[in-house]
Amino acid sequence: MKFDFMIIFDVVVTLLGIYLMFIGFRMKKDAKIPPSFVAKEEMVTCRDEAGFANFLFPRTILFALTSLAFGIEGMVNDLVIAINPYVNVAMIIIFLVGWSWFSMGLRKGRGEYCGR
Repeated sequence: MKFDFMIIFDVVVTLLGIYLMFIGFRMKKDAKIPPSFVAKEEMVTCRDEAGFANFLFPRTILFALTSLAFGIEGMVNDLVIAINPYVNVAMIIIFLVGWSWFSMGLRKGRGEYCGR
């Protein structure tokens, strides 16, 4: 078994998925946007933080799930069995789509709920 940079990357992306899942459910429960998404200074101008949290919740969970799937698939590919390259490309595309949807939602939510 060789240890290379991609295994570290896969672990980091998997941990990102776990973190996003945790913070997403906490955001939904508390109806507050975490400072890792929007700085506290910017949240001062936010008119409807609970609405923003509800808007961002499904995007956060989807990005968390795509991060988890991408990280786990990468670890399996690097450590257990080589997966078809087409599956790897599909997972990269799915991860990038999830990240884009989350990023666009964050930007749209900041404009809609915080006047940016």
